[in-house]
Amino acid sequence: MKKNIFITTALSLLLIQVFAQQKITIEDIWTKGTFRPDYVWGINWMKDGAFYSSLERTENGNNIIKNSIKTGNKIATIVEGKNLINPATGSPIEFDGYEFNADETKILFTTETESIYRRSSKSIYFLYDLKSKKLNNLSEDKQMFATYSPDANKVAFVKENNLFFVNSSTNKEVKITKDGAKNEIINGWCDWVYEEEFGFAKAFFWSPDGTKLAYYRFNEKDVPEYNMQMWGNLYPKDYKFKYPKAGEKNSVVEIKIYDTKTGKTTNV
Repeated sequence: MKKNIFITTALSLLLIQVFAQQKITIEDIWTKGTFRPDYVWGINWMKDGAFYSSLERTENGNNIIKNSIKTGNKIATIVEGKNLINPATGSPIEFDGYEFNADETKILFTTETESIYRRSSKSIYFLYDLKSKKLNNLSEDKQMFATYSPDANKVAFVKENNLFFVNSSTNKEVKITKDGAKNEIINGWCDWVYEEEFGFAKAFFWSPDGTKLAYYRFNEKDVPEYNMQMWGNLYPKDYKFKYPKAGEKNSVVEIKIYDTKTGKTTNV
């Protein structure tokens, strides 16, 4: 026992001496990242199976780079963040996520992401054409769960409890549902119970050919409302949402399928 205590004490003193010699600063820990482990982030597999893309942090913003599966080495820079100019501001966007379409000719960027619940968030999305080098807003305001269709031509998303899709070639926006309302009807997004207890938040899915969208519709009008205070600023704000306690009414759930060619919706 005494031997173990002696060894532990000796190692502790040795570490203190080493750290004292290195003169660790607050900047080393929080700003420079001197002791951070190396890692790769923002990884997406590329369609040919021989490469993957990842995010590269630089002083001029985030870049998307192409890497070899076999070596892990950088092969090329696909997009430089400094070249992604927001047409509304004239300045580069600061993206925190991205998704290629199926044929890897376009990229969907997420910016200004704002958390909602445990698994949900909303962002300002941008569509970028790799050939024309044009960058456009997906839609006005913030959207949720923007997702490319398997045919590479459309992007579906949720906004204000309604489901939309945009043709990424023409930028034409189609509003699929019109009855979405806070604390009443939710289309394409789960209510609080489903998100928290069943572990998923996005509630729409593209068909394999990209012509149809299946989505959940939650009617939570009869679910009791819960009120709580949200802190952060000088004064708290009241936040109300539908929260069914044990024995109370839950949302009435339906599943529907929307045909993007005919505009017709089928109840399942």
